[in-house]
Order: sequence, then structure tokens, then C-alpha cells
Amino acid sequence: MVNSMTGYGMSKEEIDGMTVQVEVKTINHRYLDISFRSAMSLMKLEEEIKKFVNSKINRGKIEIYINVANKKEMNHIVKPNWDLIDQYIKVGKELKEKYQLDGAYDLKDLQQLEGALEVEEVQIEDSNNSFIMSVVKNAFEDCLKMRQAEGKSLLTDLSKRIEIIKQNVDSLEALRMLVREEYQVRIQQRIKEYLKETDYVDEAKFRQDVVTLAEKGDITEEIIRLKSHISQFSDTINQKDGAIGRKLDFIIQEMHRETNTIGAKSTDSKISVEVVNMKSEIEKVKEQVQNIE
Repeated sequence: MVNSMTGYGMSKEEIDGMTVQVEVKTINHRYLDISFRSAMSLMKLEEEIKKFVNSKINRGKIEIYINVANKKEMNHIVKPNWDLIDQYIKVGKELKEKYQLDGAYDLKDLQQLEGALEVEEVQIEDSNNSFIMSVVKNAFEDCLKMRQAEGKSLLTDLSKRIEIIKQNVDSLEALRMLVREEYQVRIQQRIKEYLKETDYVDEAKFRQDVVTLAEKGDITEEIIRLKSHISQFSDTINQKDGAIGRKLDFIIQEMHRETNTIGAKSTDSKISVEVVNMKSEIEKVKEQVQNIE
């Protein structure tokens, strides 16, 4: 099955005055990379969420945002750091006495002292973990639906492009004798130029060398391999399960390599046109494959 690595999902639910909102964003990545943004008290759910994600997604960069708001309770409380305030006041008195300074601390001064007031996060009760996890799962299901929908669009596009490439290969197969013939002519011309410098020619060896070199200009093997790669590509995008992106990327690289070899063997304009068209489609396929899980 073709699944895109790009997706977004969101779920927001409330229970007993507590609202939990979860957002999930997924983008392209070579491996599975999961990151969290949530209250520190929710980090205890990290391992459970990772196990769930691993059961649903094989590859991609996953960003999870969890926000919890409670109408009955504040999410944060402010507390004075008494020890630090005592030190500030003690040092202040010592400075006044030593340098005969006037003035005294007021409330505004104390509030502005660095570290005098501490903001603490209110711990979320463990009893809420199962509810929070259910919201996380709903957000992921929403995200997976988007990945699957985009995957269907990718499948349609890839199927169309791989069919165009197949037609290019069929055209090259029909033209392949041109490559061998023109390569043989080029070799003969070079050998004739060489023979001008010698008086003796071993006719049998000459013919054998021409045949051997001409075979190097044959694109039959490249066409056979391209057909095999096209078949493998089609089979892979129609698999029902598993991550297929890396395999498709490897296959398309091999197709690109075989196409380059054909282009290097021929100077025929018709073949060159087919090679250019194939390269164009292969590049487009390669770009699409980068987004497949």
C-alpha cells in the first residue's frame, strides 16, 4: 500500500472540566523520528505513545503536540523562593550599612528580583492517562487517514508515469538495432583510420574485433533490466502491507542508471528523444517516491 509520509491530525476532547488537545504532524524522513511537545508531567506517557506510533507508522518525522487545560484547576502556580528572597534582603541590608544608603525594598522590587518567584507546573493525575492516550490515538487516526488519502493520489500518479516509461522502453526496443548498427559503423571508421598506418590485416581477427566491439553497443541487456525494474516497481506499489519507499527509491535509481547507459551508447536522434523523455519521467517519479513511507 502506498502511504504518504506527509500528514496532519488533530483531536480535542473534554472530561470533568479538563480539555485535552493533541496535534500530530508528519513529514518526510529517512527513518522514524518522534518528538514531543507537552507538559513535563506528560512525559511519562512518552514510551507508551512511541509504542503506539511504531505500531502504526514505519517511517517519517513525527511531531506530537499535547496541550491540557483544566477549568477547575490552574495549570501553573506561582511560589515565592523564600531562601533566595531572604538572601537578597540580607545583602541589601549589608549594602545599606556599609555605604550609608537610603531606601527599602517594596513589593514591586521583590517581584522583579531574578528567581524570587518560581512558576511550577501542576502535575496531571495519572488517572487521566488513559483519557489522554485516547485523544492521542484519535489524532493519529486522523493523521493516518490523510497519509492514506495522499498515498492514493501518489499511487495514481506513479502508475501513470511508470506506464509512460514502459512505453519509452518499448520504443527503445524497437529502435535497438539502430544503436548496434551505428556503433558498428563508428568502430569500422576508426579501424579504417588505424589501418591506413599498416600494410598487413588479419581479416578474421578484424571481423571478430568488430563483432565484439559492436556487441558493446547493443542495448538489449539494458532494455531487459529496465523491463524487470518496471515490473518490480509496479509490484511494489501494489503491495498491501509494509513500508515501500526505500525499495522504490532503489529501483528508480537503477532505472536511471540503465537509461544513462543507453544514452551513452547511442547518438541516434530518435533514441536520444526517448532517453530524454524517460529521464524526465524518472526524475518526476523519484521526487514522488521521496514522500512515500
